[in-house]
Amino acid sequence: MATVLLTWELGDGATHLAGLHGLTRRLVDDGHRVVAAVRDLGAAAHVFRGIDVGVVQAPRRPRSMGPRIAPVRTFAHVLYNNGFSSFDELWVKTSAWRNLYEYIQPDVLLLVHSPTALLAAWGYPARRVLLGTGYFCPPDTRPLPDMLRGDRRTSEQNLRDEEQVLRNVNMAMECCDQEPLPSLSGLYHRQVDDNFLLTFEELDHYAHRDVACYCGPAPNECRAAPFWPDGEGKRVFAHLKPFSALPDLLRCLRDLQCPTLICGDGLAPCLKQQFRSPTLRFADEPLDIDTVAGECELAVLHGDHQTTASMLLAGKPVLQLPVSLEHRLLGEAVARLDAGIAVPVGHGGPTTAEPDVAKALHSLLASGRYANAARRFSHRYASYNADEVTSRMADSIGELLKAGVP
Repeated sequence: MATVLLTWELGDGATHLAGLHGLTRRLVDDGHRVVAAVRDLGAAAHVFRGIDVGVVQAPRRPRSMGPRIAPVRTFAHVLYNNGFSSFDELWVKTSAWRNLYEYIQPDVLLLVHSPTALLAAWGYPARRVLLGTGYFCPPDTRPLPDMLRGDRRTSEQNLRDEEQVLRNVNMAMECCDQEPLPSLSGLYHRQVDDNFLLTFEELDHYAHRDVACYCGPAPNECRAAPFWPDGEGKRVFAHLKPFSALPDLLRCLRDLQCPTLICGDGLAPCLKQQFRSPTLRFADEPLDIDTVAGECELAVLHGDHQTTASMLLAGKPVLQLPVSLEHRLLGEAVARLDAGIAVPVGHGGPTTAEPDVAKALHSLLASGRYANAARRFSHRYASYNADEVTSRMADSIGELLKAGVP
């Protein structure tokens, strides 16, 4: 029996663990001990329900010791704003991860959006496997891509920011008795045994990745069946979280009077009470997104990758309302496919989105153009099988465990 440690360090919401229920169940059924060190214990308890997985709290970031970079333009900025701006702060968290490894004694690490956990793994005798949609696994380039496509002066500043983060990383590498990295991207591309990009090439947050093997999303299991409200017109599904223009959006959806089903993360009860209507219902628990995708005609999302991919695989157009850079990049990818419209409501977007959202909703419902593009995406991946993604990951991890520690 081997020990598998799954880590989840960055990102909000259980969507970062979506698709891992089947993988962890397969690993447990194969006789392995599985432990998950996670950012959100409540989210993990739901994802791993019914599976013999030990769940512990992941090391949390100490008090921030430095300024933040805004706007975020590169993955180096993502790291800078999440504990890599100061060596002292970075080393505190790196040491915490290393202590956890010594306690759990994993044979393989499954790293989900876990940069400090990945750094701490250097020099530790365990296999390393990356799992993610692409945003948290940058391409192996120096400098890292400017995701907002700035000018030369911006690029020079980006490189200076990246070099500062790299210096802190290499100081930590020295403390771990490891050789320094020549580039920051090397953290994700050296001494990594496998990298499962759980996305499609068209939805990759990095549009120009030289070397990649796209698996597609893993299946999202253990969710409730949707219960749609009554009403005429096309069914609309929305997966939402709190943001400044949320009341405007809910008012738009209610006034459409289409059968609308909303699944939300942290939505205030008073908002649900205010906007609930005979044609607009709020779901009380996470839904089976594949079933929802098959039954709706339009989805309204912030940029959740798993849900977006499910909608496009079902041939359904998407209104993307990005609230972060990660969401914005996915929204731009959907817009490039012509399978939806992106209206930024965060990361520099407007404080009120009512006119643009209403216009986009009516366009998506009235025009067949976007649905046709979504169906083209669906046809392109007609042979895609999410269960095969789980089997592929489990088989690869099994082979790494058989091979032993390098």
